[in-house]
Amino acid sequence: MECGSAVDAAWLSVITLFVALQGFSFAIYQTGTRSCRSSNTLLVHALINFTVGSILWYFVGYSLSFGPSQKGLIGSLDDAFFWGLSGTNCSLHANSVPGILFASFEMMLAIITPLMLLSAWAEQINILGALIIYLLWPIFVYYPMTHWIRGKGWLHHHFGIVDQSGSFDCAYFNRFLRSCFHQDP
Repeated sequence: MECGSAVDAAWLSVITLFVALQGFSFAIYQTGTRSCRSSNTLLVHALINFTVGSILWYFVGYSLSFGPSQKGLIGSLDDAFFWGLSGTNCSLHANSVPGILFASFEMMLAIITPLMLLSAWAEQINILGALIIYLLWPIFVYYPMTHWIRGKGWLHHHFGIVDQSGSFDCAYFNRFLRSCFHQDP
């Protein structure tokens, strides 16, 4: 089945590029608000996060987020390593764009989320601690939440929550977690 809308594919390509640049732009912006010691750390965090997040998304992320549902909680590993995705066949989740393009856009959202989370603790966390969060946060928090809402999991089926942009699992859950650890001076 060929995808019909070249305009949709072109637009999603541009948006994917913008979200990828947003992660590095966010890190550069944060360097201006931090001490000199942590400015380079933020840029290193962005590079490590982009690398680790891309590899993790390719291996299991897409499949856990958008694979066939396992009782609405998580996707199966049937689509691991982008199995079944191509540049010509339409995505099951976005009917007018190629599956590989949809997966790339969703990967950018998955990559930027832990970076936004760790920006609050940039001066307190070292690279090893950040790497652990970059590995564990997506697997245990982001991928399941993405599946619950955009991967047609239990929140989508039982409550009818529809989120096309990724704002629920990216922003609101990060805000929730930050509020859990917020300490007044």
